[in-house]
Amino acid sequence: MAGPGKFGGFDPPDEAIPTPTPGVVDLAHGNLREFPAFTKALRTALELDLEGNPELVSIPAGALSRLTSLETLRLTGCALTHLPEDMNRCESIARLFAGANDITDAHPAFELPCAVHVGLAHNRIAALPPPEVTARAEALMSLDLTHNDLCDASDAFASLRAMPSLRALSLAGNPMAMGTGFAARVATELPELRFWTDAGATFFALFPAFTLAAAALSLATTVGGMKPVT
Repeated sequence: MAGPGKFGGFDPPDEAIPTPTPGVVDLAHGNLREFPAFTKALRTALELDLEGNPELVSIPAGALSRLTSLETLRLTGCALTHLPEDMNRCESIARLFAGANDITDAHPAFELPCAVHVGLAHNRIAALPPPEVTARAEALMSLDLTHNDLCDASDAFASLRAMPSLRALSLAGNPMAMGTGFAARVATELPELRFWTDAGATFFALFPAFTLAAAALSLATTVGGMKPVT
């Protein structure tokens, strides 16, 4: 316990007091039952962390689109059954982490205008939006769909092919990925991919302009749970 020092003043605390990171609103594991109030810090946040709030079941429409500086949104480990329908108005969000929820409809995630990474692992997604929807995700480079309920490979590949910038993908743990020869089919159906995971295996596709070192550096920092092989 800190107290008066022998030379006056106070001794430093026994444990360092963490300094909040500028631009980050950290409400992870905060026992939230609803979206937080719109404080000044929230309105100007670059990152909002709501992870680990198992009683948070929804986010009201219009809440996220008011956060015009928000770049990173963390929703992992809540109890969300759906994402807000107006995510097409969230023009600054580049990274969405929404794994370990109860989401069945991935449609809103592909409406984010500037998203480069979307994480939807460990949800209950049985089908991807049609190609005319996924094609709108023009900036999306990495997509984590690990351990969902995707069964129809033909429909899924059609939706994935429509994304012009997609380069990193995880489908491990989905029923569609369980068959033999699936990795070869991924390579055939999605020739632009540089990095993907399938049933615990990790694959790199090397092209002259995209080296293994570049893949390891860029993807390890953006795709949670997907690690380069060595």
